[in-house]
Formats: sequence, C-alpha cells, structure tokens
Amino acid sequence: MNIASIPFENLKTRLDIVSYFSQSMFRRNTVEGVAWDITSNCINKLDFEDCMVYLIDEKRETLVQKSAYGNKNIDDQQVLNPIEIPVGEGIVGTVFKTGIAEIIPDTLLDDRYILDDIQRRSEIAVPITAEGQIIGVIDSEHSQPSFYQQFHLDILTDIASISGTKLLSTIHQRARKDIAVFASENPNPLFRLSADFEISLSNPPADQILAVFKQRSDERKYAELYSHVSKALSSKSPQQATLSVAGIVYSVDIIPFPQQAFVNLYLVDVTAYFKAKEAAEQANKAKTDFMGMMSHEIRTPLNGILNIGRILRKTVRDEQSRSLIDSMEYSGENLLRIINEILEYDKIAAGKLDFDNIEFDVRELIGHVIELLGPGAAEKNTKLYSVIDENIPQVLLGDLTKLMQVFDNLVQNAVKFTENGEIIVQLEVVGQQEDRVQLAIHVSDTGRGIPTEKLDTIFDKYAQIRPSDANNMSGFGMGLSITKQLVEKMGGEISVQSTLKEKTVFTIKMDFEIAGLHQATPNGAADLKSDFKGIKVLIVDDSAINRLVAEEFLTSWNVIAVSVEDGKSALKLAQTSSFDLILMDLQMPGWSGYKTAGMIREHGNFNKTTPIIAISADVLSLSEEAILDAGMNDALTKPYHPDELQRKIKYLLSLAQ
Repeated sequence: MNIASIPFENLKTRLDIVSYFSQSMFRRNTVEGVAWDITSNCINKLDFEDCMVYLIDEKRETLVQKSAYGNKNIDDQQVLNPIEIPVGEGIVGTVFKTGIAEIIPDTLLDDRYILDDIQRRSEIAVPITAEGQIIGVIDSEHSQPSFYQQFHLDILTDIASISGTKLLSTIHQRARKDIAVFASENPNPLFRLSADFEISLSNPPADQILAVFKQRSDERKYAELYSHVSKALSSKSPQQATLSVAGIVYSVDIIPFPQQAFVNLYLVDVTAYFKAKEAAEQANKAKTDFMGMMSHEIRTPLNGILNIGRILRKTVRDEQSRSLIDSMEYSGENLLRIINEILEYDKIAAGKLDFDNIEFDVRELIGHVIELLGPGAAEKNTKLYSVIDENIPQVLLGDLTKLMQVFDNLVQNAVKFTENGEIIVQLEVVGQQEDRVQLAIHVSDTGRGIPTEKLDTIFDKYAQIRPSDANNMSGFGMGLSITKQLVEKMGGEISVQSTLKEKTVFTIKMDFEIAGLHQATPNGAADLKSDFKGIKVLIVDDSAINRLVAEEFLTSWNVIAVSVEDGKSALKLAQTSSFDLILMDLQMPGWSGYKTAGMIREHGNFNKTTPIIAISADVLSLSEEAILDAGMNDALTKPYHPDELQRKIKYLLSLAQ
C-alpha cells in the first residue's frame, strides 16, 4: 500500500507512517545508512520529489549534506559533492540555528533560498534533535508552490525526533568502535584502574605488563604508582609517574574520572630516552673528571712556576734578570688565563658558578691588575694606568675573585690589541644611596678598534675581531663572553663603543654594597706588610715544589712553617703540636685533604678548631659546601698569589682572636 495515498489527517495513519520509518531505521547500523533511509522513504512513502539530510560538523559551525535522494540521485547512495551550509545561512542553516521547523510556500519570495541546480518553488525544513540538542536538519524541496502542508510538517517532526535518537546512538556506537580499535591497535599500553586497583579494561600491550605484575609477589615496587593513582582520584587532576617493568621504563600519564571512580593509565616506552640521558650524564661526568684532572695537572706546576718567579724577583738586583722573571711570570699568567677561560665557561654552562660577598678595596684590586699586566703593556710600548674617583668608598662588598677576572680580561684584551698607545682604567661614581654605590668602570685603549659590524657579536663565544686574530693573538675568544656573563650574574651590565683605528671603550655599570662608611681596613684591603711573627702554620701537600713555595712565602712574613707530604703525617703532628693555621692540599695520595681535615677535627687534640685553608688545583669540583662540611674554613685555588694567601691568613686569624 502506498502510504502517500492515505489521508494524513487520520491519526492512525500518521502513527502507521511513523512506525514504518522507525522499523526501517532500526535495521540501519551506520550514520550514512540512517540518513539514506530517511531520504528514500520520504520520497517513496510521502510523495516528495527529493529529500536531504544535513548533520552538523564537530565544531558545530557547518551543516554537511549526508544524503540527497531524488531525481538527480535516484540509484547511487552516495553524495559526490556534498553541500556545506554554514549555521545561520539559508533556510537549512536558519532552521538549525533557531530550532524551529519552517515551510516556505514560495521560494521566489524568500531571499534565504539557496539555488542548487534548478529553482524549486516550495521547501520544508525540520530540525533533528537528540538529548536536548540539535544535530541536523531534514530538508525537502518541491517544484510546486505551496506543496508542503501542516500534516507534512507534523509527520517530518515525528520522523526527525525518531531519527535523532537513532543517529546519535549510531554516532556514539561508531565512536566506541573507533576508540576500541584505537586502543587495541595502539602499540602503547593502555589500561583502566578502579579506585580499588582493579583492572577493568586493557589493550594487548598492557596485558603483557599486567602479566608481569601477577608474576611478582613483591608489589612494593609499584606502591608509588598506586599512590599516584590515589592522588589523581582525590585531587581530580592528572598525575605523572615512571614505571620500570622487565627492564623497560615507561612514562605513565594518569587521567582521573572521579565520578566513575576510575583512572585511565597511558604508558609510553621511554627506555631509549633514559638510556640516552644516562649516557649523556656519564659522558658529562667523564668530561668533568677530565677537566678536573687537566686543571689539577696543569695548575699544580703553574703554581710552582709563577710563585717561584715571584720569590726569585725578591732576590735578584739586576734589571735584565728582573725583566726575564717578569716575562716568565707574564707568560705563566697568560697560560693560566687560557685555562681559566676554558674552565670558567664550563662552569657557567653547567650552572655551577658560586659567588662570594666579601669586603675588598677596589683601588687595591685595580692596582693589582695594573701591576700584573703592566710588563706586557710595557713590552708593546703602551702606557697602562688608572684614574679612580676619590668619592668611591674604600670598602665595598662583592666577589673579589670574579671581579679580578673581569678586570683582568678587559685589560688583558686592551693590551692584546694596543701598541704604542695607552690604556686607561677609569672608575667613577654614577649614583649613591646610604649603603650602596653605583660605579661606572671604563677600560679604554687607543688600539686597533673594532669594526662596526663586529660590535653586536663581540661578546659571543669564540668571537674574534678578525679571522686572522686566532692565529696572531693568544686566547680562544672566550674572555669577553665570560666577562659579560660574570658581569650580568653579579647584577651589572657591560657595553662597548669603538672607532676603528682610534679608540675602544668597554663600560661596566654595577651596584656595590658599601661595607662601612668609616675608613676601616677590610679583609680585602688588609695591610699586606703586617708581621706574622710567632704564628705557626702547618703545610700539608704531596708536592715538594708547592711545599717549598708556601714555606718561602710564610717565612718571608716571619711565620713558623712546618710541612708534611701526606694526611697521616699531618694528623700525627696535629696530635702532638699546636698550630695557628693549616694549609691543606685537597688532592693527595692516600688520605685526601677532605679526609685529613675531618680526622684532625675529630682526633687533632690541640687543633680541633684550628683554621684550615683548603688548597686545590681542581677548580671544577671545588665546592664551598663540601669544604665546610669537612671542617675547613676557607679555600684557595692554585696557582694562588701570595697577596691572596696573606689576606686569607690575616682574615682567619682575626676571626680566631
């Protein structure tokens, strides 16, 4: 029986039609199948000329044609070029947006009509709803004006309601199947764990892990994972954990579903990452060990070379001998500077830089730099001098060693590129508060200058002013890069201005805390000619040359110096004799300096509280925390300057008093 021939006003007939559509759609298992069933039955059973079903996309912005049955598409159930209608546009888009079905008696009179292939005179559009939301539109057009009547609208509304439920169910079913396929085919383990730690769902890779779990009687290893699961459920927030199973390391993302009282666990094999990380850490340790060994093996003999030169200078009288000693010391300082650049950059890159905050006299600091680099400047017929603002406070706080390195790098750089000229180190006050002062430090030279195109990269690592510089000048081009990083880490800023073949000026601006407003003599500005008469110092060092150097310095200051070559001998002396101070080498065969210091603190009788200065050539592994933990009070790095040694001795003895 053709349903179209039955009067639609008959309620029973309307119910029969709806029942027919319902049973027909029930047999469809796909979204496309349901859509084509609606369109074909509307034409075959309701005498429509055509019918289309549109469903909204995932973004809920565009309605996409899923079926279009009629004269132009009679046999083939597929839409080759589906029409897409933005929400709110045309009759279909308007019905979706408003949720109100419409009959258009004459499309010629409605400017919302979208012409597809030919003009049809009437149109009907009904929204498809499911679970309180609109998911699509059933649309039909007819060649006759005013073809669609109220009974058409009533029946299509019933069909849209039924089809909405079926379509949504089919969409959810497809999504569940897609998820199931995704989970089963996913190479990564996925499983669901209840609040009681019961497994409810898992994919094949997860089953392999669970099988390992069941074989292990000791589940304490997985207690941390369970704690993360509990935390995820209680906090209602995702957690991350690491799990090792049968030699494989997994990164675990734990996603909670508190209302359902379960979590989903997503595992990713990160074994390769952890192995690579471990290999990188081992390589980095090997590099650090090598750098430390290199530092010790080079700096230790340098300590002897430089300081024996300083000792010899005091004994010779003729100018030629002094000139030779100055050249030897200058060459040694250059070698030390290169080593320091390599090690310092490695420490900066590793984030292992520590900064002190001790008292110092900036005038003495600049004077020491000029004294050290003066011979090199003189060899190039270059004047090197300083101009220091008399308003600069005498006593400041800062990292004396790092500041020395900054000034040394800048002045050394000026000496390197200046011949037959002058170098000026100028310090001026540019701002001052009650307890702080801002200084501008200018290092200017009349050397070759820097090309304009190089100014932006002059502070980059390995930067050279000219490619030929690497062959003609000492250093690796790291000095200015290190200088910039040190200045910035101390809270300052550095800039450069240069005119080629005329002048170059490096300027540092930095704040310093004022240590005292009176003219007291600080640790850094101690009277270096003070007499240590009667002071007794124990030297512990396995290097005979380094013991000789220390003894020469100490005895020249009227110190009673006693030296031993190993830790056990040091402990024996500490148990029988009293010392005012101990110089302790850290790298010794047998007992290290750390162990020796600890033994003296525990069993040293008269010397359990004697100040100990650690001395090391391994600047990379030198740690203030480790030194203090071992019971030592301060540290020096080889090669050290005698003024620095004397300064630390005076400071520690003043604390002991």
